[in-house]
Amino acid sequence: MTTPALRQVLAALAAQLAGIPGTTIYSDRTGLEPFDKDETPAISIRCSDVQFDTPMGLHTTQHKATIDIDIVERSAAASTIPARLQQRVAQVIAAVHADRTLGGRIQSIEEHQASADGNDTPDVGAIVLMFEATFDTPRGDFNTLLGSSAIFT
Repeated sequence: MTTPALRQVLAALAAQLAGIPGTTIYSDRTGLEPFDKDETPAISIRCSDVQFDTPMGLHTTQHKATIDIDIVERSAAASTIPARLQQRVAQVIAAVHADRTLGGRIQSIEEHQASADGNDTPDVGAIVLMFEATFDTPRGDFNTLLGSSAIFT
């Protein structure tokens, strides 16, 4: 069975973020599965939205995926971005910018926003970083990535 293109993008991003020291990387973990204090520091990667465009005359679909990266720390104040979370934000941004094509799989990934999560518990704080990843697939085939340097399936 083939892997959907979006799943390939999320896996490549997770692999790129895995080099951040002292964190555990999770995929598709939502607020319905809150982090325990002993699971932090952690980074959770999830897609919250995808827009599709079919450029005229091309046999491709362009995907613009909103990717949320939740950074979770223990003992951080809710609804703020304290120094420890600011440092993690800087590490994530640096890791993403080390290769904004995720190994040639996508056109680019760009950061858009960072916001404190107001639903934190007092002993666990979080910040949500929002990125937009742009990539192409053949029309009607959402399993094949038409990367900037190769075709990935």
